Amino acid sequence: MKGVSPIIAVILLILIAIAILGISSNMFISIQQSSSEQVGNAAGAQTENVREVFRVVQTDNNNVYIRNMGTLDMAPPLFLVDDALAGSGSDCTTIKPQQTCEFTVSVPGTGTYELVIEGKVAKLKATLDVETVVTTTTTTTSTTTTTIPSKRVFLSSSAYNGNLGGLAGADAKCQGLAEAAGLGGTWVAWLSTSTVDAKDRIPDIRYFRPSDKATVATSKVDLTNGNINNPINIDEKGAISLSGFVWTGTQATGMKDIRYCEEWTSSDNAKNGLVGSRSNTDSKWTKLGYSMCNSFFRVYCFET
Repeated sequence: MKGVSPIIAVILLILIAIAILGISSNMFISIQQSSSEQVGNAAGAQTENVREVFRVVQTDNNNVYIRNMGTLDMAPPLFLVDDALAGSGSDCTTIKPQQTCEFTVSVPGTGTYELVIEGKVAKLKATLDVETVVTTTTTTTSTTTTTIPSKRVFLSSSAYNGNLGGLAGADAKCQGLAEAAGLGGTWVAWLSTSTVDAKDRIPDIRYFRPSDKATVATSKVDLTNGNINNPINIDEKGAISLSGFVWTGTQATGMKDIRYCEEWTSSDNAKNGLVGSRSNTDSKWTKLGYSMCNSFFRVYCFET
């Protein structure tokens, strides 16, 4: 530092040292934050992975052996035989980690069946080759389970204002959409009025989405207990709609609310109707909030 006084040279050296220390400190903090994020992400992934993991160890006629490969207790799964919910018998009320449990699945008779096994978050498929039908027994009684009948439910692909033409008009819209998609069957809209509760318009039965066979509810009680198994967010054509409102006029119990767009005959923006959210599986699937009757929303269509 020729031509620079010793005092100024010392000051410059001190400033350079401080700058270097500041850069090093920032780099250390950045690396530490990055490491923390990686650890957090890994922990989240690990938590997700252990939620539910199971596999089919063996099938023997209509006996199915399920092994819990996760680290948490697992509730007995649902069994669908050729897309219909089937009863099952087992000594296991829960499946412990690394435990294998035997389930006797109800089938109509001998033959080959496509089996779907649904857990809370996981799903497996298998084939049953049944030469001899096995029934579940106890020391006092012999029990033969029966296949539980099922119906379908879809989200309408079309949106409507609150003037749906009353319940009859809404039902006709569901019916027309189902027929156009080749679904067949008889369909009604999930709607309530001042004199009709939506839950009384449908049978007490299992409901599933037509496109992927995913269970929405195993019974009417299951449908109206505040939670459903899967969202009703797939329309009659198999297209997924991840979010949006749905006209319902119906509380989580399946009973009527106090607002339903003048019995579903009004598109007046001064009137209101209750809506649900098609992305939800909690009570908000049918009761989210109110909207003006001139709004355009979809409806849920249930097979009867």
